[in-house]
Amino acid sequence: MVAVGGGAYLLARDDDDGGPDRSPATTSVGRTTTKGGGSTPAARRTAVARDVARLMTLSAKGRALTAVDPQAALVNRRRVLRRLDALRPADDGQRTAIDAFRDAIRASISANQARLAGRPATADADATAAKRRFCDLWSSSGMAADAQRSCDPGRI
Repeated sequence: MVAVGGGAYLLARDDDDGGPDRSPATTSVGRTTTKGGGSTPAARRTAVARDVARLMTLSAKGRALTAVDPQAALVNRRRVLRRLDALRPADDGQRTAIDAFRDAIRASISANQARLAGRPATADADATAAKRRFCDLWSSSGMAADAQRSCDPGRI
């Protein structure tokens, strides 16, 4: 727990903060298997989409920290980026969406760094535009349907 500006914030541990689930039935960093032991493209697509959805949730935690603790937000964004780099997309649509999410997180990192350096956060507009692009691709790639989750660029 961290106290900042009169408020307290619980910072989750690295192993339980919304990162990809590494259980054998849902991993997207390896081979996805179904309960019957076989592997299906649909199961892999769903596993990857759910992993990305969890990373969207983790990213939202970083966004919430931006105003109160920019350094913690920066740590969060870097964690999201590392976890995105570990994903193995199931198809080109997912790859394109994940690449767009990666671009959005990099833009958010730039905005957080600008804020920490005391410069006006003009990079925020770039980050928001990149997040909009990701959300568009999240929907059009089918990942939103696979994960049963929508995307709001103002919340990641």
